[in-house]
Amino acid sequence: MSDPPEHPDAGDEPEPEWSRLPHDAVGFFALTEPIDRKELKRAYNRLIRRYKPERAPAEFQRIRAAYEQLDERLRYGESVTPAPRQKVVWEETPPEEPVPERVVRPIGSARPEPRGPDPVASPLNSPAPAPDPQPDTPPSHSPPTRPKPTPKRPAPLTQRLTTEPPGELYAQLMQKQHKSPFDYYALAVLADVVERKAPLKFAEWLLAGVRAHPGDGALARLLHEYVRGPLPDGAAEKLLPAVARVVRNDGFYALTEPLWRSLLRETSVDEFAGLLAACERELHDTQIVGRMVFYVQLAGGALLMGEHPWPLQAIDYVERNFEQIPPWMEQDVDMLGVLREYAAVRARFVQGHPLRAQIDAALRDYFTQDQQAGDRSVVACQVAIASDLDGLAAAFPLEENELYEAFYPIWAFVSWDVGERHAPPVEQESPAPDWSGRVVELVRLLGRQGMDSVTELKWGTVGCLTGLLATVITAAVVGVVYLVLAAVVRLIYSQPPDWLFIAFIIACIVGPAALWLVVKHKLNPRIRDPYREKIAKRMFRDVWRPGVLRFLQRSHLDDHIFRTLLGKTPADIPMAAEIYRFVQQDYAVPMLVTAQRFLA
Repeated sequence: MSDPPEHPDAGDEPEPEWSRLPHDAVGFFALTEPIDRKELKRAYNRLIRRYKPERAPAEFQRIRAAYEQLDERLRYGESVTPAPRQKVVWEETPPEEPVPERVVRPIGSARPEPRGPDPVASPLNSPAPAPDPQPDTPPSHSPPTRPKPTPKRPAPLTQRLTTEPPGELYAQLMQKQHKSPFDYYALAVLADVVERKAPLKFAEWLLAGVRAHPGDGALARLLHEYVRGPLPDGAAEKLLPAVARVVRNDGFYALTEPLWRSLLRETSVDEFAGLLAACERELHDTQIVGRMVFYVQLAGGALLMGEHPWPLQAIDYVERNFEQIPPWMEQDVDMLGVLREYAAVRARFVQGHPLRAQIDAALRDYFTQDQQAGDRSVVACQVAIASDLDGLAAAFPLEENELYEAFYPIWAFVSWDVGERHAPPVEQESPAPDWSGRVVELVRLLGRQGMDSVTELKWGTVGCLTGLLATVITAAVVGVVYLVLAAVVRLIYSQPPDWLFIAFIIACIVGPAALWLVVKHKLNPRIRDPYREKIAKRMFRDVWRPGVLRFLQRSHLDDHIFRTLLGKTPADIPMAAEIYRFVQQDYAVPMLVTAQRFLA
């Protein structure tokens, strides 16, 4: 295959070494040992930004296949697939001809001297024997013994295919008692031609070869690539148990993971879990690393596809055996825990708004579909979020923040991952603009708008009514106390004593103070504060939040920078503290900032 032409978006970056594919993915991504999965992901994302599937589909497919191959090897610790630079050489053996053993000598040992033919076995080179004394009888003139002709080695199979029918070659290979790995490969290829009505014959011959030659990595690699491709309907239900009966160790999971992914997309979690349980009953191995890596990869998608208990059981299994998780999989395990927290509130989250249902569908596609389909769903959601500020605000009201605490971490990770491939990198302006003055002006404007609104009138009315109520209650209490004391004094004393007047003055001072404490610690938390909070939320919803979202839509300011500047606004600006407090609680702000990356 010729190298693809230089891509128009390459810029100053060098052209990838396409000649290294498919056998040297490490060199293609320009990675060095030891290979880090994060470095691999970054190298892959850089190439995908240049070779997008809609503009360079052939290059995209090659890059994606190389990434999947290498990432899978890293996840499973290279326990199944050989190194990409290893070249497999199969030697064809003639039918039923014994293969001479090859003497393997240590490197550096003396090479034996070549020996010529044995003089006894080769009469052509044997010296004439010394004449023995013979009797007078005439010598016998029997003909000399001719050497036995060496059997002719048959032509290679690739040459015989040009002269012999495939059916005859297929039958001859089937009759061989001792088949080499190449023989099983040839039988698998010929079966596609001879036994077209048996579409799984290719896999059956590869499995037979793996059973006969368990140490041959090439056959296992061929089987792995076979299960990765499209298979006939219903093939997985037959093929996976057959593989489990042959590969009965922990390597089963790495060998068949691509087929399990396809099965999870096409069937229900119930059918998936039932077939997996049947296969796992055939496995007998003390090693569980492959099983745990497999669970981590597939349990997340299964969580978003139904209410079956298998995903939670798989996560519990991983957590119970966490000490055996490879270090390079710990981040994946952490993300699986975050996904489980979202799954616990997912039903309530989806019911809140159509935009939230669309976001949930994008998350499901991201974790279950192929990468291209998942990325497409996530990008569509980001465009919808950035294009409709009113819909975004309606989908994420402040009253349901406990749902967003479980949702947002997984959405932030997915958005970052997809953005690395589809959103242009954020370019810092030089010199960086100073946004502090504009943020202060924004807060002043929002404060004035709040003061001019009907909501602010209600806000001030609450304070006035609270003060008026406290004054009326205080006057009433003082008046009642005065009347009661006056009546008691008339009954007891003809003329009030001086100490009683002093006591009355003290009561007039202490009474309002005690009443103020009651109002502050009892009435305000129960009556005034909830009502003022309700009014403040309404003011944020109607006035402050739309202003903040419009400002971020125009400025494309980073969320962290905006919050930092907002917290530094002068405290004497009306409503500045309230605006900052509600923006800190608002998940619509980071959702919008993240989504705008995809519009650039």
